[in-house]
Amino acid sequence: MNLAIVRRWAYFSYDFIRSWIRSTTSVGQALRDLKKYQAMSPTDSRLITYRSEVLSKLLRHAEDSTEFYRSISSEQLVDFPVINKDSIRANPQAFRASVIPDSRTRTMKTSGSTGTPFAVQQDCSKVNRVLAEVIYFFREVGYDIGKELLNITPASHSYKRSRFSSLMTNQIRIGFLKSSGKEVEEVWSCIRSRRLTPLTILSLPNAYELLLDHTDQKDHAVNEVRVSGIVSSGSILDDRTRLRLQQRFQCPVVSRYSNQENGVLAQDTYEDNVFCLNQTNYLVEILSLDSDEPVSDGILGRVVITDFYNYAMPLIRYDTGDVAMMDTVYLEGLNRRVLRYLSGRRYDLIFDTENMPVVPNSLVNIVVDHLPQARQIQFIQKGMGRYALRINGAIEDNTRTEILDALREFLGENALIDVEFVSEIPTLSSGKRQTVVNESSLWEDPYQ
Repeated sequence: MNLAIVRRWAYFSYDFIRSWIRSTTSVGQALRDLKKYQAMSPTDSRLITYRSEVLSKLLRHAEDSTEFYRSISSEQLVDFPVINKDSIRANPQAFRASVIPDSRTRTMKTSGSTGTPFAVQQDCSKVNRVLAEVIYFFREVGYDIGKELLNITPASHSYKRSRFSSLMTNQIRIGFLKSSGKEVEEVWSCIRSRRLTPLTILSLPNAYELLLDHTDQKDHAVNEVRVSGIVSSGSILDDRTRLRLQQRFQCPVVSRYSNQENGVLAQDTYEDNVFCLNQTNYLVEILSLDSDEPVSDGILGRVVITDFYNYAMPLIRYDTGDVAMMDTVYLEGLNRRVLRYLSGRRYDLIFDTENMPVVPNSLVNIVVDHLPQARQIQFIQKGMGRYALRINGAIEDNTRTEILDALREFLGENALIDVEFVSEIPTLSSGKRQTVVNESSLWEDPYQ
């Protein structure tokens, strides 16, 4: 029998027994829910009924068992306030459900992109649902429990994983944060050593960029390796990096929209480059940038999440700090609700010369379309109509002119854009590298 199948059988057998003992939702049951409801159109009456029921149950639980929501007596989501990280940091115990003891929770900690610590507690069933989300969305690029997974993590991250769990999931973890040739070569050696069975890779985008540059410089024979799928987590892959990975490894490449406090919220498609929502476990709203009013499809707004299943610390109408547009597209025989132009950190929005917000990823794509050979780029807003473009790489004068003309067409004819050449664009403490930054005071975010 195939060893991967044995590992998968052992994992789900252990999951069933453990969940039965703890009286919690198993990973297997959560996977079945995902397979059932992700295959439905948003207008399917079965999905509508399911979402309505789990939402009502969550709202009643929050009102009955938490201090923060106790004064609310409504089953209408709109009657609940929009919250954010600062709301929770101010009084985390007010969001804790009194009926679930700490012994039956796990604390998820993150510093995010700002470096400010933030923690959320999840009950055992929620933890299993997040595990199921990871497995479900990994399956879209060919990975399943028992197959080999290379997880390239920031070196500063610490993970506590049992030996049994590591054995069953067949994960290889490599800490990777610096851009030294030694670290990159270690990653490449791990990939190259797995020639008999396909390998799935999970990492932040900057690690992929460094890996691609390393294989270019060393002229490594990529056709000697077998990679079944590549997933970017934490930040969205730009179009250039995605295309380079697809051409280099000849496999599906996707970006995953997830966070530590909730789970896997959406994953994009490698054909249409839109993020299909996890409609089974979350309700997603797009609200105005300057109020709590919903915006129409096609309008850039704040991503606000209601987590159906975290009963230990209900997150209802939780402002993620990200921005996106909502849309409906036809995919795989179904109409699906998707996010477009997803960008992290709302306070890094870019404004044009008329002080109107623009889609940050579009600026990045303009540059990479004209400058595919650049190792790294970063677009910065300095003030009203003032910008800087940082480039790690060489650029010819005519190409520079073409890029500036294209950017001015997008931002406004009178945009002042300085071009700066750098040897390295540093990463944040989280291991992410920002491609778009707003250093001006134009955007004063009342929700942070």
